[in-house]
Amino acid sequence: MDEPRGTPPLLYKHIDEHATIFEVFKKTLTQQNAITEEEAVKFKEAFTNHLRELYNSMEETELSEQKVPELPEAVANDLKDIDHNLFGRTR
Repeated sequence: MDEPRGTPPLLYKHIDEHATIFEVFKKTLTQQNAITEEEAVKFKEAFTNHLRELYNSMEETELSEQKVPELPEAVANDLKDIDHNLFGRTR
């Protein structure tokens, strides 16, 4: 697997140090006394479990039934039918 953090490590260091969207909203909502920290954690756990259940309930066929569209004829013919003068160049 390609690990993108190897290319721009300083960028990803900054990203990793940034609070997650959950942490940002939890802080805001708890400061406004809209929810408690415990409620925020329970909500996150419930939502994570819901997403996990949806993922686990997916059928393998749902993934394999995706169709790849046919290539346009010009592309299939190695772009020989395209008027390259439209792009200001010739072959």
